[in-house]
Amino acid sequence: MSAPAPPLPHTASIRTPSFSSYAPHRSSKHTLPTPPVYVSVPHASVPLVTLAVRGDGVHVLDLETLHTAISHPLASAAFSCPAATRTTHANGIQMYHVRRHGLSRGSQSRRAREVRLERSKLSGGVVSVKSQQKKTTALISHPVSYIYTPEDFSERVILVGPNDITVTDAQLKELGKASLQIPDGPVVPFLKHFVFPRKSCTFVPSQEAIPEEGIVSVAFMGDKDVARVLAHVIDREGSIQSVGVSPIPLKQTDIIDISCSASGFFSVLTPSGHWYSFQLSSPKPSTLSLRTPSEPLRLKNLTFTATGRAHEAALASLGSSHVLLAGVASTELVLLLWDLQYGVLLASHTVPLPAPLSTEPHAPPLALIASSAHALLVLPPAAELERPTAAGRTSILAVPFSVPPRATLAAALGRAEAGAKWLASRPGKYGHTDMSAAAWKALKNMRNAGAGADVAHIFFEYLKDAKSGEEDEKPALEHAFVNEVLALVLGGEGTAYSPKVVRYLLERRVVSSGMVEGGVLPVLAARQDWESVMLSLQMVAPEERTNRRERDAGRRRRSRASVAARLPRALRVLPHDPAMLRIALRRRLPDAADLVCVLEVLDGWLARLCTADVRLLPEGVAKDAHGVLVPVYPPASDPAGVPPPEKVLAFLQSVLDASFLALLAHAPAHALLRTLPTRLEPALVHAGEMELLRGTLQPFARAHAKAVVDGAQGAPKTDTRVDWRRRKKSAHEQAGMAVGLYQVEELVL
Repeated sequence: MSAPAPPLPHTASIRTPSFSSYAPHRSSKHTLPTPPVYVSVPHASVPLVTLAVRGDGVHVLDLETLHTAISHPLASAAFSCPAATRTTHANGIQMYHVRRHGLSRGSQSRRAREVRLERSKLSGGVVSVKSQQKKTTALISHPVSYIYTPEDFSERVILVGPNDITVTDAQLKELGKASLQIPDGPVVPFLKHFVFPRKSCTFVPSQEAIPEEGIVSVAFMGDKDVARVLAHVIDREGSIQSVGVSPIPLKQTDIIDISCSASGFFSVLTPSGHWYSFQLSSPKPSTLSLRTPSEPLRLKNLTFTATGRAHEAALASLGSSHVLLAGVASTELVLLLWDLQYGVLLASHTVPLPAPLSTEPHAPPLALIASSAHALLVLPPAAELERPTAAGRTSILAVPFSVPPRATLAAALGRAEAGAKWLASRPGKYGHTDMSAAAWKALKNMRNAGAGADVAHIFFEYLKDAKSGEEDEKPALEHAFVNEVLALVLGGEGTAYSPKVVRYLLERRVVSSGMVEGGVLPVLAARQDWESVMLSLQMVAPEERTNRRERDAGRRRRSRASVAARLPRALRVLPHDPAMLRIALRRRLPDAADLVCVLEVLDGWLARLCTADVRLLPEGVAKDAHGVLVPVYPPASDPAGVPPPEKVLAFLQSVLDASFLALLAHAPAHALLRTLPTRLEPALVHAGEMELLRGTLQPFARAHAKAVVDGAQGAPKTDTRVDWRRRKKSAHEQAGMAVGLYQVEELVL
C-alpha cells in the first residue's frame, strides 16, 4: 500500500514516526560515560543518516524507512563523537570517525584526537573486506567533538573541539585553525555547535572582510557565570574569519539544549521550563549582536522540569523560527512543533515510549537531529546506568514533518489556544540579570521550596537581610522581583500560594493589576482569599474602576440586543457599496467580540429565513381593478423584523470578507463560522432546484405580466398605416425564427 501523500508545504504537520532499535555491545573495558549510539545527518537535502554504534560499526540508514543502506562493521570500536560519511565517485564511500577506549588518561587524550578516514568500496550495500585496508589516521592538535563533511565543500572536512575548530582536506591534512576561546580570557566550556552554508545565512551580511562563499560556524560556550555565542566563516582555502562574539544572558547550568537555524534564530531551553528565543545579527564587521524577538515561553506537563530529569528533552531547528521539541509526558513521548517568533504550537504528535528511560541525573540525554523533511530522535537505554555490563537497546525514531519555508502571521493565526496544554499560565519575564544577586537567590529558593509556608519564610528572611539603615525603615523592593514573586504565588495551580506574602506586597502598594494574568482581583477571588480581596480593592483597584468594569459588563450584555434592534433598519434603508462597507467594518468594528454579536444576529435571521415555508401556488384567482385575472396569495408570513434574504446575504459576505482572519483568531467565533455553512447549503440546493423551473414557466409569467400591463394601460394600438398582409407576413416570419419549448404553427389560406 502506498504511503499517504505529504501535506502541502505551507502547512505544518508531524506524521507517524518510523521505529528501529540497536543493541550496542557492552564490555567491562568500555566504562566511559559515552552514548552507545551517535547520530549525524551528512547533508540536510539527502535523506540519509549516519549511525556510529559502539561495538558494532558505522551504518548509513535511509531516513524514511530506517533500513540500512550502507554498513561498515567495526566490532571493537567505541566512538567519542558522531561519525561523518561522504559518498564519492566510482561507488566509493569515505567515513570519518574518532574511536575511544577505556585506557589510561594519557592514552584516552590521544584517542580523542585521532581522526580516522576509511575509504571503502561497496558490495551490495556492505563495505567489502578487502577495501577496509585503505585507512588514514591523523592526529589533530585538539580533541574532536564534531566532524562535518559539508556538501558544498566536497574536498574539505571541518573538525570542531571544545576549544578549537580545524579545517582539513579530504586526506585530513590541516589547512586552517581558529580558537573558540577569547584571547587572554578564561576558558569557557563548550556547549553546542552548528554549521550552515554561507549563502543561506541571512544574519551574516555581505562585508568586504568576510568571504561570500563557504561555511558559517556557530558555536555556543558557557560556564557558571556567562554563556556566549561565536560565529566564524570558513572559505574554500580553509581560512577561518571571525564574524563576532556576543554574550547570552544565561548560565551553563540554566541550559538543557540549544537549537539554531541558518537565519540566526536560536532558542535555549532551561531546566525550569523557560524557553528563550534570540536573533543574531552582524550590523558591522567583527560585531555580533543579540536581540529578543519574542517573550520567553514557560512549559509545563513535561518531565524535564523535574529535578534530575533534564536529559528528557531535546530541540532541533526546522528552519526560520520553527523548532521541534521532543519531551516526555508521563509514559508518552511528545513531539511539539513550535513557531517561537509568535509563540504558537503549529503541530503535535504523541507516541508511547518504546522503552523506559533512565531516571539517573547524569543519564545520556535525548538526541534530536533534523534534515529537510525528517527528524531523527535517539532514546538512550536505561539499562546502561543501572547495570554497567548490560546491553540496553537504543531506540531510534524517524519523524516525518513538514513546515512552511518561513514563519508567517497567517500560519500562526488561530493557533493561540493550541499550545495551552503545554504552557504555564504566565511565561517567565525576568531573569537573574534583571534583579540583584540577593533577590535572584531568594527567588530561586522560593521556587524550590514549593509549599506556601516555606515560600513566606524565605521571602521575609530576604526582607530582613535587605534592610539597611534604621530599624523601622522598609526594604526596597525591585519591580522584577515583585513580578516574579506574584507569578510564583498566584500563577497556575501551584501550592506556593501564601496570603501573608500577597498582603504584605499589597500593603506596600507595589502591586498593579496588570502584574498578574487576568488581574489581581479576579485571581484572589478565585482563591477565595476575601481578606486579600478587600485589601486589593483599597490598594489596587479603586471603586471607580470597579464600577466602570460593571458598566462595561452591562454594556456587553446589551450589545447583542442593540445590534438586533438597529441592524435591520440599516440593511433596509442605507444603500451601500460593498468595498466601502468593508472599509467601514474594519474601521468601526475592529474587535472580534463585536463582530461575534453581529454574526449572532445574522445567524438568527438566516435560521428563520431558511426554515420559513416557500409558497409556490396561490390560494385562488380573482379579477383586479381592470378586470384581469391575477393570483391571490395569503398575507406575507415572513419573520417579523428580518430584512430580505438578499440584503442579509450581501451584508454577511461583506462582514466575512472584511474580518474573516480576525474571526479565525477569536475562539468564540469558531462555532458560528461552522454553523453558517450548515444553514446556507440546504438553501443553495433548494435555490438550484427552483432555478430549473425558470425556462419552463418564464414564457407564461411574461404573458401574464403583459396581460396585467395591457389591462391597466390598454393594449398597444396597431399602426394602420402598414398593410395587414405585410403585418401578418412579418409576424409569421418572426414566429418561424423563434426557438422555444412551445411553438404553435399557423396555416394561412
